[in-house]
Amino acid sequence: MGIEWVELSDREWLILLLGIDGKSPIVGEHVFHTIFFLYPLSPFDVKPLFVVPYSPDIAKLIAELRKQGVVERRLEVVKNELVDVYSLTTQGATQFAELLRKLRGRWVLLDGLVAKPAERLIEELEALKRTYNGKSPKSILRLLLNKVRSEDTVVTARIGKDAVEYLKTLIRYGVPIL
Repeated sequence: MGIEWVELSDREWLILLLGIDGKSPIVGEHVFHTIFFLYPLSPFDVKPLFVVPYSPDIAKLIAELRKQGVVERRLEVVKNELVDVYSLTTQGATQFAELLRKLRGRWVLLDGLVAKPAERLIEELEALKRTYNGKSPKSILRLLLNKVRSEDTVVTARIGKDAVEYLKTLIRYGVPIL
């Protein structure tokens, strides 16, 4: 059929996320975890913690990319709070450009089974990045709880139907933080 397939390494997923949306930096490490928690075909095993999702694999990979000079982390004051900001270095931007060339006109094999056009994958990740980037953990918690209320299938798939029902019960009882 003339379809060209490509698989992305975990490293390429992070570089892609940092490069899309005009290479806008990620404000807060928790944003990486949240985006890959919400992306249904994410290659990472992301678990919900008390406040936000977390994956030790993502944390480890970010640290490796920083050591390799692909990603830089700096501290900035955003909305009167000190936050960590992650962006691609010049080397990382070069790797991002190479990755885009690799993806151009191809389909991405996801989870070893599902495929979608690379352009569509990029659009979906960009939408998540624009939605969650720069949000505080508290804001993300509220957004995730709104997804529970709306019966979002991604949240149900990630934490299970019983956990979603339990969270809905807590929400109905009016637990203050929820």
